[in-house]
Amino acid sequence: MRENHSAVLRNISYRCVRQLLPGSRVLVEEGARVEGGTPIASGVGRVHRVLLPAELHGFTGFRKRPGDSVKAGETLAVLTYQMGFGLAEYVCPVDGVIEAILDRAMVIRDHAASWLAGLPGVVSRVIPDREIEITATGHLIPGWAGSGPAVGGPACLVGELYTPAGIDRALGPQVQGAVVVSLTYTAGRALELAARYGAAALVCASLSYAELAAFAARSGRALPFSLVVLEAFGSSALDPGVREVLEAVRGQELYVDGGRPGEERPVVFVPGERGDDLPSSGLYPGCRVRVLAGAYSGRHGEVWSLPEAVQTTETGYRVLTVDVRLSDGSTVQVAGCNLEITGYSLPAGRASCSTKTS
Repeated sequence: MRENHSAVLRNISYRCVRQLLPGSRVLVEEGARVEGGTPIASGVGRVHRVLLPAELHGFTGFRKRPGDSVKAGETLAVLTYQMGFGLAEYVCPVDGVIEAILDRAMVIRDHAASWLAGLPGVVSRVIPDREIEITATGHLIPGWAGSGPAVGGPACLVGELYTPAGIDRALGPQVQGAVVVSLTYTAGRALELAARYGAAALVCASLSYAELAAFAARSGRALPFSLVVLEAFGSSALDPGVREVLEAVRGQELYVDGGRPGEERPVVFVPGERGDDLPSSGLYPGCRVRVLAGAYSGRHGEVWSLPEAVQTTETGYRVLTVDVRLSDGSTVQVAGCNLEITGYSLPAGRASCSTKTS
């Protein structure tokens, strides 16, 4: 039986780390509550130079002038040589504005960096010039594959995305800046329309790797949106538990991280509507713990299941107990207050709950 890669980790504490650039200005303090769209830091745009050849006789003309806005990949100038048989294109490396055209270079200033919280939660740590950590509670869905940076946006729950008519009906201007959520197999044409209409991210049950590679080859660059495939490449159905969670998020803010190969797996995070209603202990099935007191003091293991009600321990105390699978394979009940979290890795090699983004 295939491993269920997208089982939901419910009501967990999730930590998102926003990495900052040197010289950035922090806009929030530790303990502040933030929403997904809350600005948490700002910076100054950096200067980039595109070097030009010493001989300018072959230029057919600059395509941009000082003051023009430019996007990464746009043509700035064209040089012809060898009697017109050779052609060299000079392209813009970043989104920004042309500041000046010098004898040997074009000067471009990228847009001033800014950071949004990305998800509702509490600022739990601030390190100036380095990072801001935000802690939130909600449901975490590990993905099978993905790409792209961490983004947040309103969930746009669509119908099927595997027939041309269904794709054209579901994807239009309304998905701009949204996280498109498909509960089915998704065809390659959906990638094209999601890019055309400016979707922030696409989350789908499954996807053809051949169609994904073909789209990347045609566009000639990385995906313009973040992507998370929850089940597998191919035509796999979505896990029923995941479907239940995603069907309830229409219009709600979602946080999507495409992951980093060899470091962290892609994830979809569904923030809780009210953080006070969710547990804040950080315990969830699969996190690694050490027992601090009692008969199993000093033993290591992982949380097997969370408490549903107050129980009576062997010593007669009424506490919230947690089922812990010890390193020897045995499962025991331990009071939650006697557990120290030693790691936040997800079960079966899934991504870490601590996500670094920029």
